[in-house]
Amino acid sequence: MDRIVRQLTELGTFGFIPFLAGRSVSRPDPGRLAERRRRWETIAREALKQCGRFKSPLISPVVSFRDLIFSHPSHD
Repeated sequence: MDRIVRQLTELGTFGFIPFLAGRSVSRPDPGRLAERRRRWETIAREALKQCGRFKSPLISPVVSFRDLIFSHPSHD
């Protein structure tokens, strides 16, 4: 996921929503997910410096796939 965050930032992604699918192997506790999100935000800031962008992508909190579908019906 760290590499994905870095590369999406360098590509110019506006934001992304990480989610846990039904068959996801990793199931960290909510406290750890908050820690990971902070790490991803740090990685995104570092990638901004690397590629010369000015605006960091919005990294949403980790949600379940079902919640993702029902809470963001306008997304592709």
